[in-house]
Amino acid sequence: MTQRLTEFVLKLAEDPATVHRYQREPEPMMREAGLSEEEREVLKSNDPKRIRSSIAADVGDSFEAGITLVITAVWVVRHLDE
Repeated sequence: MTQRLTEFVLKLAEDPATVHRYQREPEPMMREAGLSEEEREVLKSNDPKRIRSSIAADVGDSFEAGITLVITAVWVVRHLDE
């Protein structure tokens, strides 16, 4: 995985308009963000554990950064279905 997934999830978390667009057209947005097929599958799974694992791999050993991104990822997953 690359940090593109983490950056994409953070962008979703920061901007409600981006979340709404993602709800309408997830595939084009993920391709625009340069996400790999594997990264797209992680997001499409809507599985917090998979997303958390992928983000943890992106951020490395920084515990604080990892916790922040995990919380963000869970928030995004929960709100995408609204």
